[in-house]
Amino acid sequence: MTIDSGWLKIVKENVPCAFTPSLSCPVHTVFIDGHINLMKADFIHTWKLFLQVQFIDKVQRAFQAGARVVVVAFDDYAHVPMAKNMTQTKRSKNIPVLEFAGHEELPSVMPVNWAGAMRNRVFKTKVAAFVCQNMAIHFQQLQSGSLVLDFNSRVQVVGNPLTLSPEVASEEAKRGECDIKAFSYLHVDGPLLIESIDGDFLPLALLQIQKKLQETNHEYEVILHRMRTRTTADTNNKRAADGRAKREYEFVHVNHVLPWVLQEFKHMPNPVSAFAALIAATGCDFCMSLPNLGPVRLWKYKHLMSGLDLTLAPALLQALSMVYYRHYAKQMTILGSRYNIKFTADMPIEAALTQYALITREANAGNMRCPMWWKERMHAHVLNTLWTLQYWIKTCHYEDCFAQNYGYVKVKENAKVKEKAQFAGLHLQSQY
Repeated sequence: MTIDSGWLKIVKENVPCAFTPSLSCPVHTVFIDGHINLMKADFIHTWKLFLQVQFIDKVQRAFQAGARVVVVAFDDYAHVPMAKNMTQTKRSKNIPVLEFAGHEELPSVMPVNWAGAMRNRVFKTKVAAFVCQNMAIHFQQLQSGSLVLDFNSRVQVVGNPLTLSPEVASEEAKRGECDIKAFSYLHVDGPLLIESIDGDFLPLALLQIQKKLQETNHEYEVILHRMRTRTTADTNNKRAADGRAKREYEFVHVNHVLPWVLQEFKHMPNPVSAFAALIAATGCDFCMSLPNLGPVRLWKYKHLMSGLDLTLAPALLQALSMVYYRHYAKQMTILGSRYNIKFTADMPIEAALTQYALITREANAGNMRCPMWWKERMHAHVLNTLWTLQYWIKTCHYEDCFAQNYGYVKVKENAKVKEKAQFAGLHLQSQY
């Protein structure tokens, strides 16, 4: 339930010029995903060192590199989509969660079980507030540049005064995840550099660059700074002294990727959205990973999707069904004569589901290690994917995942009857 790294490999192999080890020019704005930086290294045992290494040093480096605006942002849990509950639950499944109540103060000594502490939302929120408070104090004498501390509904500017976009100040905007907060800081005068390892930023940036281009006729520039993507031909696998793979980083110039996406999906009505839909469909924070179907296989058979609008449920279901059918064709030699498998561009969802069910029946008969989903689960997955797509496009103005049928259901979490989202087709016995 995270972006498959195979997509970055595909992009890098096809657009190598978009990936560089360094920047040739300064950026205007640096956006630091604060929630990623809450996950500290093992050698950090004190709050002072935590602040210095995880935040202060990174902000100072950004200003020294020429940035005029540096943003440190954290998730606002009041607006994080309920659809993300499944991912959060899965991440906490095998980690003992630290017990910490809202009335408690942060301990003077950092918890040994830091991963468990980060699974406690109350503790995590208090750490974010602690970071922002101390960052404001540390940089209060900032003479050049502006530091923006974007935490919950409070946005604080330290240093030079800065006019924030209306979106940042809007009370109606649901600015929850850092992923979508970042694009409130796109600036016409220069690139936006996003410091984060999250794979979501690639489809998000592509969609937002295209959206801004359509709205303003200006191509805003976005650069991602993330861990180095290793391709199949990559032989530069450096190792540290302890034998582990050495962590390396690179810059991904998303604007160089955009023309390639438009070319690769030119036979589809919405090329960028089609690419983003395929990325979401193979697994992300809001969608499960498809059984037996990942980026490499989808890419191999993408020619089968020509002419389909993957922003529509029937078309996306057809695309996935045809890939499954083609991949398991050898196991379905009888299928062609027994059933009439035929897809049409204007096929309604019910007909597409029927065709998918026929393919599933034959494919699963081969006793696969990871059987294909039944049609109800696949239907829900397609709807989950389309919800994710509109979330990535609308960002802080996204639709609630229960506003219409997006394939999620509400389930009872515990005796307190807290609501959380769940994938349709799973735990239906708890459905309201």
